[in-house]
Amino acid sequence: MVSIVTRNLPEYSRPPVIETVLGVEFEPIRELSPFHVWQFYSTIRSGFPRQQTVPALPSNIPTGTLGASIHVELLSQPELRYWFTSEDQTRLVQLQSNRFIFNWRKVSGTDAYPRYSSLLPEFLQLWDGFHSFLEHEGLVTPTIRSAEVTYVNHLEHGREYQSVADLPKILPFWQLTSGEFLPQPSNGLFNVRFPINGEQGHLEVVLQPVLRNADIQNVLQFQLSALGFVSTPDLQGATEWLDIGHEWIVRGFTELTS
Repeated sequence: MVSIVTRNLPEYSRPPVIETVLGVEFEPIRELSPFHVWQFYSTIRSGFPRQQTVPALPSNIPTGTLGASIHVELLSQPELRYWFTSEDQTRLVQLQSNRFIFNWRKVSGTDAYPRYSSLLPEFLQLWDGFHSFLEHEGLVTPTIRSAEVTYVNHLEHGREYQSVADLPKILPFWQLTSGEFLPQPSNGLFNVRFPINGEQGHLEVVLQPVLRNADIQNVLQFQLSALGFVSTPDLQGATEWLDIGHEWIVRGFTELTS
């Protein structure tokens, strides 16, 4: 089931998006062994021929205003996260015992952002394949707890702005002073969190300077991440949240920029 709620969202002809993330976190599947992972990988290898293992991500369950939680677990060996990458490296599937994530990444300057309406069906198809594999192997099917949407944008000098003095024109919140004494800052870090629908989730916005490895260029990275609890612990609940998160990111981006 694909439910893409647009609600007349703003559209950008050339958004500065360089990466998107769609993912879910579920109750850990303890029975999911490396053998099972590689069995599953064989079902998607044709579309994702590159593979590697990296350390697992920590839990991303929303905390703060949603209520903090402490989880302590003794592990006999470090948890692993498996990366399965497409030949052109624009698409990445990440799998670990409690996370399933799908990334789109801009690898070259000619890679066009394929839009949420195209990426969501890709994610859901991959998730459905993973879910079907677990059922076929007699493993516990996932109980989804939360879902996330992240958009990473790069604001380039010479493209989005010519000098630091231009930043308030595209990022109004950068106008921190009246100019009577303090000049506008030459650099900085912006990190703020907005609650979504009370305690259902939050939108986190981070602006920070980074060095882009692809071309060794200094850029401003403008990242918006929507994370929240699902209404039901299944694909329908996850899809509903992904739609909500996408809407908050698009509308949030529009409100925070000019």
